[in-house]
Amino acid sequence: MRGTILLHALASAPLFAAAQATAMTGPFTIFFDAGSSRITRQHAGILDNFLAVIRHHPDNLTVVIEAGADRVGTPESNRRLSCARGRAVARYLVEHGVRSARIEVHGYGEDRPLADGPDESADPQNRYVAMFEREDPLYSPEDRDNAPPAVDRTRC
Repeated sequence: MRGTILLHALASAPLFAAAQATAMTGPFTIFFDAGSSRITRQHAGILDNFLAVIRHHPDNLTVVIEAGADRVGTPESNRRLSCARGRAVARYLVEHGVRSARIEVHGYGEDRPLADGPDESADPQNRYVAMFEREDPLYSPEDRDNAPPAVDRTRC
């Protein structure tokens, strides 16, 4: 969670110089209101900081977006909501210059909570999207554009 704490501090701070930005680690995490997949101004600040970091990294790194939901509603509706959250973040990144072929979105619904609790007190922490980069040494950016889709039930 160190990246999360750092990220919330950075959301209101000016962007660091490129050298400092490349030293930051993730995951970068944003949290949503109940039932919502809308990107807010606060989210945009965090996403812009993430963009500042990944712009300095090679194009062969995959941007992985993992999204979750609380336990309110059915498991299927929570999976759809988590996918909507992940796709909203992916759309923001693409609109700001990240190639869509570089992005992988997973929606876990309520299956991968960040926090657990006997009641709804943990719910706000489980309405999340976490973003990080993963190195894909087997694929060049061009290979990834033409790669067959992976079989993964969490993929959105």
